Parts: sequence; structure tokens; C-alpha cells
Amino acid sequence: MSYAADADTALMSTELVLSTADSTARAQVHDSRTARLLRRLVADTVLLRANIHQACRGHSFALNEVERIAHEMRASAAMLGSHRVSAMSEAIEHLAAGVIADAEAHGPFAESALLQQISHCIEQLAEAVDVAQSKASRSHPAYRPN
Repeated sequence: MSYAADADTALMSTELVLSTADSTARAQVHDSRTARLLRRLVADTVLLRANIHQACRGHSFALNEVERIAHEMRASAAMLGSHRVSAMSEAIEHLAAGVIADAEAHGPFAESALLQQISHCIEQLAEAVDVAQSKASRSHPAYRPN
């Protein structure tokens, strides 16, 4: 074998090692990002529940928070590829925006049937987030909650 052939073999071996290391590093970054997004979805679900409870008690600022949190959850779920969670978050966001607009036009919303609908949607969303987290934790231990 010639020096050139040895150099080519060494170069290909080095490229393979670097390619494998790069793939491993990318997978670790992806795993970390996915785990972080899942934890955020779980935490945001808790915040949604707390804020819809406050909104049902007449605190208008809480409904604005429901809309904002749902919007953020929609984006996080989309980044994860969880279309169901993203769509449910979008529905909550739009329902909250509708109640806010109605309250601005017609007054208080504390007795609104839409608030009860939002609350029900939040519970369904929480179940969908649990399912997404369960699926992820079965496929990879890094996705398990801390």
C-alpha cells in the first residue's frame, strides 16, 4: 500500500469518526431541546389551569395570560411536531381572544359559558400533553420529568 493510499484511508477514517461525533452531538442537542420543550408544556399547562381559575373569578388579566400562554404552547408543540397539542393550544388561544373581545364590547365575562369551555379545553390539552410526554419518555429517558 502506498503512502497516498494510507493517507486516504486515514482521512476517510477521520471523516467517519467526525461524522459520527457530529451526529451524536446533534442528537444530544435535539434530545435536550425536546426535553426542555416538554417540560415547558407541562409547566404551561399548570399556569393555564391557574389562570383560567382566576378568570372564572372575574380577573380579566388572567384571561390575557391564558391567551398568551396558549400562544406560546402552540409554538412549542409545533416545534416538537405535536400537531394535536398545537391545534388544541390554538383553539384555547382563539377562545380566550374571543372572550376578551366580547368583554371589551359588552362588559364582565365571569359568568361566560365560554370560560367553562376554555377550562374544559385546558383539561383536554393537559391530557394531550401527558400523552406526548409519555410517548417521548418511552422512546428516550431524557424526556422524563425531573
